[in-house]
This record gives sequence, structure tokens and C-alpha cells, in this order.
Amino acid sequence: VEIKRAQGEEVDAVIYEVKKFFKLCLDFNPNVIPLLYLRPQDYKIDTWQGRELISNRKIFESQKAYYSFLGYAKHQLDNVKKGITGKYGEKRKALIDKYGYDIKFAYHTIRLLGMIEEFFLTKEMNVYRECIIPELMEIRRGEWSQEKFFDVVNGALQLVESSFEYAKTWLPEKPNYDQANEVCMTLIRETYF
Repeated sequence: VEIKRAQGEEVDAVIYEVKKFFKLCLDFNPNVIPLLYLRPQDYKIDTWQGRELISNRKIFESQKAYYSFLGYAKHQLDNVKKGITGKYGEKRKALIDKYGYDIKFAYHTIRLLGMIEEFFLTKEMNVYRECIIPELMEIRRGEWSQEKFFDVVNGALQLVESSFEYAKTWLPEKPNYDQANEVCMTLIRETYF
């Protein structure tokens, strides 16, 4: 895989080995699973392997989604509260100094909570959050006070809790490990042998 970038442009990319990618999908990892729910125009490369993954994405769906997404969102929220920049360094510290809280973590927290609530209610994951882009951009521009952000997040957490109660009626307790293993082995066998 070749990743091209313009001079001075940062690239945020991670490449996973197939079995690792499947494990993350089976855990309904919030950084990985949305890749299977993008709009068709958002895929820059079209391969039969990618189409196979997308057509089989239901095998990864389970109640693990609640724990993965909520856990990740709460971790992001803790980072917002504590102003933890970790590996992000000086740029993030400058954002916290300027706005009083980490607007990037705040943005992602709201986006994640909206995505998983909608998934629980509609059985579809809408990664492109067109319905809340204005609010997300307000957060990114630092236009929300900390108080407003935490009020909205607390409401969103309650909505996720109640929507998960509904999702328990249709979402399997565990992902379909057998079918996932079969799809994974097919991808490996057909690609490499």
C-alpha cells in the first residue's frame, strides 16, 4: 500500500493485517467498524475484498457495539474533562489553552454517541453525520462552552442507554464468529493462494 501526501501534509493512517482487522470488527471497534458503513462515494478504492467485507458487515453486529462505542466515547469524554493530550502534544495543548477544553475530543464524542444511538434505533450506521454537521463544526470552531458541551453529552449518553434497550430486541448478544471466520479465510485464500 502506498500512501501519498503533499509536502508538509500530515497523514493519519493505520494499516491492519486481515486477521487483526477482523478481530477489531468482531469487537465492534469504533475506529474500524465505521469503515464498513461508509457511503459508496466515500470509498476511494473498490476491490472485491472490500465489497465482500461490506456485504458481510452484519456478521460483526452484536451487543458489543454498546460497550465498545460507549467505552470509547467515555474515554474521549474523560480526555475532554482532564485535558489529556497524550501523544498529541503541543497542538492539542494549544487548543485546550485557547478554548478551555479539547475541542477535537469533544467533536468525536458527540459524533460517536450520535452514530451509535442512530444505529441502535434504525439498524443502520450513518457515518456521514450530515444531520449534525452544523453543531459539529461549531464544536470544532470552539463556539460551544464547556457547560453546553457537557449538557449535550449527558443528554446523548441517556439517549444511547435508552436506544440500547430497544437494540437488545434485535441485536445478537455476540457477533457471528463462525461466519466471520469463514469470510476471513475466504479472503485470505482467494487473495494469497
